[in-house]
Amino acid sequence: MHLKYLILNMKNNIRLFLFVIMTLFLLSSCAGGAFHLRQSTRLSGVYVKIALEGISKESALYTTLEQALIEAKGEVVTLSEADSILSIDQLKEDKKIVAYTSARIAREYMIYLNFDYEIKVVGKKPQKRSIRLNKTLIYDSTFVLGKAEEEHRIQQSLREEAARLILLHLQYIGAH
Repeated sequence: MHLKYLILNMKNNIRLFLFVIMTLFLLSSCAGGAFHLRQSTRLSGVYVKIALEGISKESALYTTLEQALIEAKGEVVTLSEADSILSIDQLKEDKKIVAYTSARIAREYMIYLNFDYEIKVVGKKPQKRSIRLNKTLIYDSTFVLGKAEEEHRIQQSLREEAARLILLHLQYIGAH
């Protein structure tokens, strides 16, 4: 009986320790507070003044794209001022269950971000491209608050990766 109590107490201490470590990690990763690309991308030509269409200004993806464009020395402008337009279509940002425990409780989620986009420039034929990104989240009901924060962090990292891919595409077509 005493050994069972010690083992149960040790499991709780390990969970508490992991929760504290995860919280400290999340806080330290948020310390910068600003979006930064992995590589320095710089926009040029008709891609400097760009309008975003197809997504709301209140959307988290809009904010992430706007920050990424500004970091790349671009400017998000209205449609009438734009030299080019980034058009987002079919935006889906959600999660789905991909694994259950033996008791049929959700154990693993796939968080995903899917959309199509076109870059429209006068005199050039737009090409429709797709972005399909996802990451897995292991769910543990004993860490609900930590998992909610982790889910938010994963969603933001997917948006940042999508922005990076679009900027690399803009940089590539701007050079050719």
